[in-house]
Amino acid sequence: MRGHRKAANKPVYELLGGRVHERLRSYTYLYPKNSRGEYDYDDPDLAAECAAHNVALGFTAVKFDPAGPYTAYSGHQISLEVLDHCETFCRKVREAIGNKADLLFSTHGQMVPSSVICLAQRLEKFDPLWFEEPVPPGWVRKTRWRKSPPRPAFRSRRASA
Repeated sequence: MRGHRKAANKPVYELLGGRVHERLRSYTYLYPKNSRGEYDYDDPDLAAECAAHNVALGFTAVKFDPAGPYTAYSGHQISLEVLDHCETFCRKVREAIGNKADLLFSTHGQMVPSSVICLAQRLEKFDPLWFEEPVPPGWVRKTRWRKSPPRPAFRSRRASA
């Protein structure tokens, strides 16, 4: 395709039938650096600055994982301290970017359902688009929720997003 594009002197999208969208959505994971130039994924203020920078670059969503370490032995109950940290993290990122971009809260199957419910309730006010893989793979089908699954955890609020 590369040679044909160059020979035709046209962008690839024209060779494929024309432009479909004026802009495409894209997200980035946050890679905040501290004053020493080291990556620091735990600092909500650095994450907020990094998020604002990335949104200014044109990203329409930012992804992060403030819930802490995970292991092959997850899911586990996360502490009140971690719940507080996650809530603070989301609040600061949301304040930094406003409604210019979506929040994508990433986890790695690290929580038990009761932690998921507590965290989802705390994060809902920040309107996250994703709450990715909060319980270990396979647990979603096995879990009996006391009410419907937390909205941000397992269902997109915007099917067209």
